Amino acid sequence: MGEAMWGRKRKRDLRDSIYDSRTSAPVVDEQGISRESAVETPPATDGVDIEAATPVAAEISPTIIEAETPRRGFWREDVSLNGGAILVALAMGIVIPALGQVLIYIVDFFVRLPDPVGLRWVDLTYTQISQLAVTILFMRLLAPSLKADFGMHLPRGKSYIGPAIFFGLLFGVVMAAVDHAPEIIAQRPPINMSPSVANIAGWLSFQGLISGLTDEPLYRGLIATYLMVRTPGRMGWGRFDIPAGGVVAAAIWAVFHSYSYWIASPLVVLGQQVYIFVLGVLFAFWLNKSKSLLAPIVGHNISGLVEYALVFAMVAAWH
Repeated sequence: MGEAMWGRKRKRDLRDSIYDSRTSAPVVDEQGISRESAVETPPATDGVDIEAATPVAAEISPTIIEAETPRRGFWREDVSLNGGAILVALAMGIVIPALGQVLIYIVDFFVRLPDPVGLRWVDLTYTQISQLAVTILFMRLLAPSLKADFGMHLPRGKSYIGPAIFFGLLFGVVMAAVDHAPEIIAQRPPINMSPSVANIAGWLSFQGLISGLTDEPLYRGLIATYLMVRTPGRMGWGRFDIPAGGVVAAAIWAVFHSYSYWIASPLVVLGQQVYIFVLGVLFAFWLNKSKSLLAPIVGHNISGLVEYALVFAMVAAWH
């Protein structure tokens, strides 16, 4: 029994010694400051000027904050324009339509294609379909090295069809107002636009179905995708964000629509370049987000359809 009491006393003494050692630990208040450190004498600095050393920390912390804060300007990431890729894109924009024209000449040589006089939309339909065939061929040739998705399928996420319809309607009105501003001001019908049923039905069908279906695979599916892969960096503002290559492709698309410099006033041409570029950026944005050409095709077709519907309305009103 004595040994048992002696053992319990040993255990109690050992427990008390443990509690005593814990009281030597610093007590931290609610603000996380040690009470003991607040009253302790600061250690000697051995001649080091603490105030002189403080700015070093002040110089380091802003750098860390800046690195963690996303960039809010137009340049979201470092953009490096690839001159060689831009030249290749320009070459594709020239060569592919030219090859399409050659292909349609060859087909017409062996198979006489119908060519009604005065219906320009018929020739455009032939050349645009031929251009689409050559574009698909180039996609097949570039696919192994580019390793990119050209968007020739349905959307793999959000479709952006709603925005495409909205902006298609909006820009259709803008395009009609800009392209035919002189006629609207003078209230005269646009020239070379016959009000015949065949011409109206043909142009509306071409703009509402063929134009976007054949142009978007070339300018967005092939050229914009190629530049998105070859040109690093992103651009954007607010929630709008797009690869830099898509913006460059929009500029190239505007360049290829600058032929109106020879037939229209400088103000009309400037307005055309602006809306073509903005539409090109929107189409590239939808392609990048949806991974599909569906929204760009819909937006392209609706804008053209609305413009030509308004043109024929002018013809009917002022003929």
